[in-house]
Amino acid sequence: DLLRAKACAIVSPATSSTSPDWIANLLRPAFRDNYEFVSPLYSRHKFQGLLARNLLYPMTRALFGRRVRELYADEWGFSNRLGAFCLSQDVWHEEPVRTRPEAWMGVSALTSDFRCCQVFLGEKPQPTAGSGPDIVEALRQTVGSLFWCLETNQSAWLNRSGSEPVPTFGPDHAVTAEPMELDRARMFEMFCSGVKQLEPILQSILRPETMSSVQAISALNPRAFRFGPDLWVKLLYDFASAYHHSVINRDHLVQALVPLYRGKIYSFLVEHADSSPSDMENDCENLCLEFERQKSYLTEQWKAGVEVKS
Repeated sequence: DLLRAKACAIVSPATSSTSPDWIANLLRPAFRDNYEFVSPLYSRHKFQGLLARNLLYPMTRALFGRRVRELYADEWGFSNRLGAFCLSQDVWHEEPVRTRPEAWMGVSALTSDFRCCQVFLGEKPQPTAGSGPDIVEALRQTVGSLFWCLETNQSAWLNRSGSEPVPTFGPDHAVTAEPMELDRARMFEMFCSGVKQLEPILQSILRPETMSSVQAISALNPRAFRFGPDLWVKLLYDFASAYHHSVINRDHLVQALVPLYRGKIYSFLVEHADSSPSDMENDCENLCLEFERQKSYLTEQWKAGVEVKS
């Protein structure tokens, strides 16, 4: 604001592949083309970005109605007008804004009619071991931020349906399929043990039919296990509704999602062990449509009064 900068780009210091092209691509849409929030797009291995692919992108797309794939990214750009708007908001003391400012700025842009776009940056390097947050902290930051944004922007999404694309510069995704080792067995074990250990907490969050379905799949043999999109969407919408109604401490609620997320990712890895990039994209699109189809399930629970259970 003091420098009267027309555009600004944010780049994570942990990003090892930053190039002048990255900076130019993030700045150009805001500086030259009057876009006000610039979200990145990356080339990823098919088993990278699983949290975005299975939860953050399809859920934000369904609820806010815009197809921004990387709302929770370490790089982004914005205009001076969006920057001034965000500076004027009395939210900077809120933890979700401090921990994930890019997502809050993106949601602010989507819900306030700022012009948004996506720009392809290229390969997203895999972080080195220990350089990023563990899965518990990652979910606390991202899903906690998403649920908080739903809470603080209710009027922008409750009565909205469907979704629409945003202008995209370059390809809208790029997926590679080189071999990648992941400990699937451990993931499945942690899902099953988590469902058992957190049963009282999950019963306070999930609807009885959702809870029964989760318990049923947790009893399956690993080879027969599938965490289908219908159940996954219902479960996440139950969590969002429970967050809204504060049925338990909100931070504890988000952490209770961790073992369930591990179960979903185990299922994803098994189902797509041999999938092509086009198969992966079809699966992502089908999940997005399932979130959109079931949105009324969330809005009904969101608007209904519930008895606080603890």
